[in-house]
Amino acid sequence: MRNFWGFYNNGKYKVGCSGSAIYIYDENNNELARFKDLSCIYSGAFQPNKNIFLAKSSLGSFAVYDLDKLRLIKVVVLDGGEDGFAFTPNGKYFYNIEKYLNSSSSKLVVYDSVNYKVVDSYFNEDDSLKLDIIEFDTSNNCYILGYKMNSKGMFKHGFIGIFQDGKIINQKFMNGKRYKNILYFKKVNVNEPTKKYIEKNYSEKYNKEKWTTLSEEHLKL
Repeated sequence: MRNFWGFYNNGKYKVGCSGSAIYIYDENNNELARFKDLSCIYSGAFQPNKNIFLAKSSLGSFAVYDLDKLRLIKVVVLDGGEDGFAFTPNGKYFYNIEKYLNSSSSKLVVYDSVNYKVVDSYFNEDDSLKLDIIEFDTSNNCYILGYKMNSKGMFKHGFIGIFQDGKIINQKFMNGKRYKNILYFKKVNVNEPTKKYIEKNYSEKYNKEKWTTLSEEHLKL
């Protein structure tokens, strides 16, 4: 099997993201298919309770695949960057943080996971708010890691908060060093980073104890 940037296993299928393609394997590591519908594909996620895989390009776009039928369902083209994303625990919605190349703003966009049409978007007008990572805990709370900028466009403080009813509540703040450290270990939204990702991105020896959730980091602040 190849050495991938991101690797995912839902018990029935395994998916590897190589950058230029995604590779689909069965539980015995037999290659079933490979897709090259997007470039710069380094991460993705399984839709909960379904054999549906969403591959995220670092250029912002994403593609959705039905692994049972080994076919592309949809490509959503966005002019953005590599930002956080997550399915809701029930799999009904897909949350995607989007930053556009021609704008300094970032926003949280919610998609219906049936047709991947936009249901709602949040924080569209707040240019001082930068969102990076989104993650659900075991109690279905939605945590967001991001930072605020001051009036001069400089870093003011980092934060972890809970997204609820269109707002980020219970925010806990941190300095730039702490923020960058947490972002450093959370940038790729996978349960376990691959060897290739570790070798490329970690300047220190990989320490599994540091691979915590946003809810755990929120409790520490």
